[in-house]
Amino acid sequence: MICIKNIKSIHLTGVCGTAMGNLAVGLKKQGYTVTGSDSGIYPPMSDFLKENGIEIKEYSEENLKGKDLVIIGNAIPRGNVEAEYALNNKIPFTSLPEALNSFFVKDKKLIMVSGTHGKTTTSSLIAFILEYNNLNPSFLIGGIVPQLKTGFKYNRNSEFFVLEGDEYDTAFFDKTSKFLKFIPDYLVVNYIEFDHGDIFDSLKEIKKTFAFLLRKTPEKSIVFFNGDHRTTLSLKEFSRSINKTFGFKKECDYSIEYSGVKEGKSVFKIKTKGKTYTFSSFLHGKHNGRNIGAAFGVCLSLGLKPEQIIKGIENFTGVKRRFEPYYENKEKGIKIIQDFAHHPTAFKYTLETARQLFPGKQIIAFIEPGTNTMRSGKFNKKLKPLSGLADLLIFLPIPSKKKHSIQDNFIPPEGKNIVNLDNKINLIELLKNRDFTDSVFLFMSNAAPWGYLKLIKEFFEGK
Repeated sequence: MICIKNIKSIHLTGVCGTAMGNLAVGLKKQGYTVTGSDSGIYPPMSDFLKENGIEIKEYSEENLKGKDLVIIGNAIPRGNVEAEYALNNKIPFTSLPEALNSFFVKDKKLIMVSGTHGKTTTSSLIAFILEYNNLNPSFLIGGIVPQLKTGFKYNRNSEFFVLEGDEYDTAFFDKTSKFLKFIPDYLVVNYIEFDHGDIFDSLKEIKKTFAFLLRKTPEKSIVFFNGDHRTTLSLKEFSRSINKTFGFKKECDYSIEYSGVKEGKSVFKIKTKGKTYTFSSFLHGKHNGRNIGAAFGVCLSLGLKPEQIIKGIENFTGVKRRFEPYYENKEKGIKIIQDFAHHPTAFKYTLETARQLFPGKQIIAFIEPGTNTMRSGKFNKKLKPLSGLADLLIFLPIPSKKKHSIQDNFIPPEGKNIVNLDNKINLIELLKNRDFTDSVFLFMSNAAPWGYLKLIKEFFEGK
């Protein structure tokens, strides 16, 4: 942890990432002189930073002169002019998670949400429930939550800090996971499986970093494990904390039941300590049932009453790009939905949810191979079974701006209801040659397939 006592002027190298940009504004609001630099200066983050009085410049040695501290983002490599200048001139530098912990988190009760899936939704839901009940939490979340109005909030007087705990690496000078920089008071360990193939070689390595996290979590802390998942439960042996479980199994401490859809909302039940609570939610699917179960358990442990938690759950409308409606043409029965899914398991959950919500409609599923793990080819064999969940499974090209950062070994599967698109012209031809009346177009990507979304919308509007 860094000493912040005499720091007044701070520069952030790689400031336009979501977390770095939010951190910059948070530091500015605490009275520090803040500057930032990046190579990709574009909205909405560039506008957000400028609105908060933070000037963004191209990378330069001049940016670091006279600064008390440099915060270096995890996308910054050796060879970056600012990184090299900081090293050569022994300017104090640190990483994003170390800075976050030192400036904002260390004096709060930390609620940290970890796992391969569900981090953003679960941490957002917990923050919203606390906000809804006037507990005014601090938080840092990696997604956009319209109801929270910001991804980062710091309240000096608040008791709680809600953090999306990321297992990705910290910086070029620290290849350990970001979440290892924190000591949680309440920790959620959701579904764990192989991902981030550019950082981890195997699931065994990922389990190892989660084991380190559990080993440094205090005895008095409470850890909430996904009770439906064998890999997650296998990590309990490393925990000396108070352990709880959530999931659809009856033996879970927070046992969830799904009761169908009513008036556009999914109905769930949670059983705990001999009592059953029924409520509805704008969040759909079994995966979101688990996310809700984790949030319920955390908030109950924080001292909220069940009815307070339920009101928060029922009023939470979700995170942007998580099964978010993009366009609807009622006349033709067309819906376009975008989702941040970027892993075979997440694709499966999203497709199952679409089938559940839209019985009788064609499910036209688009997958964009945007992550390093997808592009590495390590998920190639897990993609073909997804075709059984869709009427048509369409693979988009690798995003052009990402093509040369790693070796691409992605090979899309082949099958009678699988289409591999080379470009937008191919998509137009596909739209012309098939009847898509009463269809749901489901885009799954962590990249930015806006051109394809817009193309389909304009096609059905006759433009």
